[in-house]
Amino acid sequence: EVLDNTKLQWKLVGNTYVIFPGPNQSSSVQPVRTNFQWSATVRDEKSGEVLPFATVTIDGTNQGAVCDENGKFFLALIPCDTCTLILSNVGYETLRYQLTPSRVNSVKTIVMNESIGLMPQAVVYGDAVSLLKATEVIGLVQLSLNDLSVLGTVGEPDVLKVAQLLPGVDGTSENSGGLVIRGSDTDQSMVTMDGFTLYHLDHFFGVFSAFNPQTIQSIRVHKGSLPAAQGGRIAGIVEMISKDGNTKKPSAQIYVGLLSVSAMLESPIGKNEKTSFMVAARRAYTDVLFSPLYRNLFNNLYNTNVTSADAADINLFDSDSVPDFGFYDFTAKISSQVSARDYFTLTHYQGKDKLQFGFERQTPGDLFLERFNDLSEWRNAGYGLNWRREWNPNNETKFSTGYSRFFSELFSDDISTDLLSNITQTTTHDEENLLSDLTLRLHHNVHQKAHSVFFGTEFNHYITQHKVILNSEESFILEEKNQAQLITLFVQDEWKIAYWFKANGGIRLTSYSITSEVFTEPRLTLSFPVKKNLALKASAGIYHQVIHRVQSQSLFLNNPDYWQLSDDSLVPILASQQFSAGLNYQTHGWTLDLETYFKQNDGVTEDVGVYAFTSGNNAPDIISGKGKIHGVDVLVQKDIRRHHFWVAGSVLTYAWNKFTGYQQEMIREKFQQELEVKFIYQLKLDRWDFSLAFFYGSGKSFTPLLGTYELELVNGNTQTLPVFGNINSHFLPAYHRLDAAVSYSFAIRKTNGQLNLSLFNIYNRRNIRNYQYFAVGNNEEGASFIVGQRQDRMTGFSPSINFSLKF
Repeated sequence: EVLDNTKLQWKLVGNTYVIFPGPNQSSSVQPVRTNFQWSATVRDEKSGEVLPFATVTIDGTNQGAVCDENGKFFLALIPCDTCTLILSNVGYETLRYQLTPSRVNSVKTIVMNESIGLMPQAVVYGDAVSLLKATEVIGLVQLSLNDLSVLGTVGEPDVLKVAQLLPGVDGTSENSGGLVIRGSDTDQSMVTMDGFTLYHLDHFFGVFSAFNPQTIQSIRVHKGSLPAAQGGRIAGIVEMISKDGNTKKPSAQIYVGLLSVSAMLESPIGKNEKTSFMVAARRAYTDVLFSPLYRNLFNNLYNTNVTSADAADINLFDSDSVPDFGFYDFTAKISSQVSARDYFTLTHYQGKDKLQFGFERQTPGDLFLERFNDLSEWRNAGYGLNWRREWNPNNETKFSTGYSRFFSELFSDDISTDLLSNITQTTTHDEENLLSDLTLRLHHNVHQKAHSVFFGTEFNHYITQHKVILNSEESFILEEKNQAQLITLFVQDEWKIAYWFKANGGIRLTSYSITSEVFTEPRLTLSFPVKKNLALKASAGIYHQVIHRVQSQSLFLNNPDYWQLSDDSLVPILASQQFSAGLNYQTHGWTLDLETYFKQNDGVTEDVGVYAFTSGNNAPDIISGKGKIHGVDVLVQKDIRRHHFWVAGSVLTYAWNKFTGYQQEMIREKFQQELEVKFIYQLKLDRWDFSLAFFYGSGKSFTPLLGTYELELVNGNTQTLPVFGNINSHFLPAYHRLDAAVSYSFAIRKTNGQLNLSLFNIYNRRNIRNYQYFAVGNNEEGASFIVGQRQDRMTGFSPSINFSLKF
């Protein structure tokens, strides 16, 4: 506090406070120009990589800008050319950059340092830097990946698990297969990487995400409130930018955990520091080494997805044929500053999960002998080509091509033998799902004083295919293939009406080929920096979505999800009208971010066919209607030098869907959770990092089994059938767990290392994900089978250890 109003800065080196002159002191330099425009690119000081989404503000004013995905910012109205710029980015030290007339004329790049610099003799600290940063733009949060290892996770550091720490994002599902944002289904959020969209987001059935954290540079999460330049989903968008590669010198990283091993190499190409590459690969060794963590996770996943006749847990590793499971992912990128005005990147990603296992068991009473043989495979691929041309400081053109392809296949061969009659019945199930997405995007930016205008066009081509062949006593074949094109025009204007008032307004026009409809999507976002540390914010907009994931899982059977396009009959186009408002207040290390939101959806669907018991084909029975969701998100952060904590709270006050013509008109949204609170604390010492994370969530909704009734058949026999309550009418028990992690950093010459211990769910609470129902044969007179219920439980206590080296 003593140094706040001086030109001196300080750092803590070991146990010594070092005070030194602030950088770029130039009080004797007189300004040459006033009220001018200026732009530059922000890069990492060590690697030379660009820093997307860094923020830049002009000291003493409410003016600022956010860097784009290429690390470039544009300031439209700088008071004079001796002002001080304040640059900040999650995971990096805040930088005060003093402008001078000569720098304005010559400097095009500003470099920033990571928040912690580990040296062989000492660790240098400033104030603690958080994992996330709320912004004055409503619904927008930036995330840091520097401290992933200090979060308690299942098995390995996870990119999407950080996003689950945000208010309004479900953190109690223990699943990286997608993000539940503000009560919306996971398919209503889009995840992009360098311009292409990925549809299969996890490895190991949702235990952790499909993205290697070593390869990701920056993440930005939009919880709704999208500008006109973005669209395609009604809940939100997660933007991930991969690392460009070190432009100054070769470097490498190695990671070893209890489930997988990965490595990354990045290096400049040539000596001009303009072209670089990054390549990384990760592979599980679960097919050759069965660690206790792997056994525990796999058995838990199997028993919560495959119902046994007596609802007893099965240890697959006790059988003669143990599971053969593995996964890998590969990421590569080339980046080049082709010329002073042209920047080019090319990214490739691919990943694969494969599982093969067989199991044998006898039903209660030794009536049947069942043999199961399953082969499953999931493949994900993406390609992104991005080119940027800067015609002059005020005009810029961007072109990107993104292509992604998701393919899954399930083949099962199940044999059931009646031990009394020795009659054998074989059931085979062969299912294939395909989705491809081609995106072409061209837009132009024009910066003129108080206006930054974005306009352009986008083209999407989707292909979906779903094929099922079921062969038991009768064969059943289902094959469906669709394709569609979307053509979009958009324009938006970021207008700085005054120092204290900013507006971002625009419109999207989209033509959809299947229904020949044209969607009109107006958008408006407002920001009012009332004071230097207080900003009010609001937004309103209309959003549409034409691609949906069909979750065909019933109460009795588990079938793979697949993607389907909206049509004129079965699956309507999903439309959403949204409004949100909030404030962002920062003072003396405290941050309070409060947002309230309202969403009115039209075209929501529900598969009610799963609530009627069938023993054969479980075809969907889809109804559609309208829905409303509204709630409040609260984020409180506090930084005290070595200490950092935050509390993320979400209150979902209303989440219901209305279906006209169905016996139950009002159905509670299945992701409704009335209250969720996440408390995270981090302590940074010289070489040690400690963290605690506590999660609490009120119970989510489920459909209860009330009992059974006897149905009299035409032959005079009776059959026992289940009776269910209203859909999603009951609540599960409350969810809570405590995670902890400790990380030790060390240096050996030019090699930096880190050893991490993660303790997930310390007090081993087996939270209930859902209730699952099953039916088994019964030779009691008058009944053909009985109906039972089991608890689908989540992961218990799971310790893990891993280490990484960077050199």
